[in-house]
Amino acid sequence: MPAAITVIYHNCGNATMMTDSIVATSAAAFHFSNGVDMEEMLRKMPKDKPVMGNVDPAGHFRNGSPEFKRNTFNVCVGTPVSPFFN
Repeated sequence: MPAAITVIYHNCGNATMMTDSIVATSAAAFHFSNGVDMEEMLRKMPKDKPVMGNVDPAGHFRNGSPEFKRNTFNVCVGTPVSPFFN
């Protein structure tokens, strides 16, 4: 019997117009680039699956100071519509 495959959906760019199609993938988790309105995406994604992203990898991880990274993390985690951190 083949091993089960877990799919994590990733999208670079603004994916807000494709949310119905994205949800229809039945992925185990969803990851989006910094090109989306994360609050809008969180409202449209399944509440029982992790939704991640919305951080600029070059501007934050590569070029950001430790304080800048910490502040970015706190803003992302503090997003009021996140079901995982309320």
